[in-house]
Amino acid sequence: AGGKVFLRGKEIKLNDPDASLKEGMAFVSEDRRARMAALKNIEDRRRSLGAELALHAALARHLDGYAPPPVYDRLPGGKPVLREARGWHISLAHAGDWAVCALHRAPVGAGPLKRAS
Repeated sequence: AGGKVFLRGKEIKLNDPDASLKEGMAFVSEDRRARMAALKNIEDRRRSLGAELALHAALARHLDGYAPPPVYDRLPGGKPVLREARGWHISLAHAGDWAVCALHRAPVGAGPLKRAS
């Protein structure tokens, strides 16, 4: 159905994982903080942070007046729904070395997949 989809990618190197986690927390929702606290592996926490920072960047670019952190609720299956950004849909995921965020006017889903060799 004829809408445009824009994809952006940016590699972020976190040289000091502990400092990066602390620095990024200003942009992180209460929901994400709780999810990150439940993750035992520091790499999983960093990827979770990456997905939320990607959401922050997308919201800052596309929503007038956006102020971090993002506020969202979760549907029964766990999918996040933005509270203050009516009409926008999001998808957050992280796996392996990747974290992704999709933001669109139509329902959207995104997830990193490993390319078959």
